[in-house]
Amino acid sequence: MAYWITSRAFQLARENLGLCAALGGTGFCINYNTLKELGWNALSLTEDLEFSMKCVLKDITVHWEHEAKIYDEKPLTLRASMRQRVRWMQGHWDCAYRYTIALFRKAIKDKDIVALDAAFYLLQPSKVLTNLFVLLSLMLKFLFPELWFSKIIFPLWLMLISLCINYIIPVVILIKENVSLKYILGLIPCYFYGLTWFPVTVIGWIKRKDKQWVHTVHTRGLTIEDIQEREGQNGGADIEQNYQGA
Repeated sequence: MAYWITSRAFQLARENLGLCAALGGTGFCINYNTLKELGWNALSLTEDLEFSMKCVLKDITVHWEHEAKIYDEKPLTLRASMRQRVRWMQGHWDCAYRYTIALFRKAIKDKDIVALDAAFYLLQPSKVLTNLFVLLSLMLKFLFPELWFSKIIFPLWLMLISLCINYIIPVVILIKENVSLKYILGLIPCYFYGLTWFPVTVIGWIKRKDKQWVHTVHTRGLTIEDIQEREGQNGGADIEQNYQGA
């Protein structure tokens, strides 16, 4: 669900606006001359994100090809997913600490909107923590409306409108991606799954200096023929479309 939504709302949108898409470790292509110029010295736990930031600082654009397909096995258990996303957050926080200031400096000095957008993207984990504060504030305001804290935070109607928008926009995106109804209904449990990002983000910040790689185990023995047959049966609905090229 996250890839369907972010591929259109984040990646394709940036391509259409002339901004820099983000490399994804699932699959990407790098121009030989670009690799020769920059080398491969991205050593964080999210080397794709780090290399993206290096490209932005060198005025190299990462493009997005929305129709290409990459076949990838995602974690099959919540535990495996949590471990993988903690690693992602470790690397993201690490890159944020090392590249955000340089990107803001470039944005101001060169009046570079691409660098500004990349800098804000690196600050994305802080948005997760902001969402946690908003969620807790909403619960507090709903359960204890007379509490002094409840009276100084955002109006209840404004927070409810915000929650509704967060539900409506993903539905619109999935419809435009021609996703079937049974997957759109998956947004309901998907939001509960999204709550796990709160501890993942906090743990990732705490362990941001830890460079130990945690491997995501892949166990499904599918052949390319199995995948193509399944894609034909489901109209491609459960095949991830995710490609990044520099």
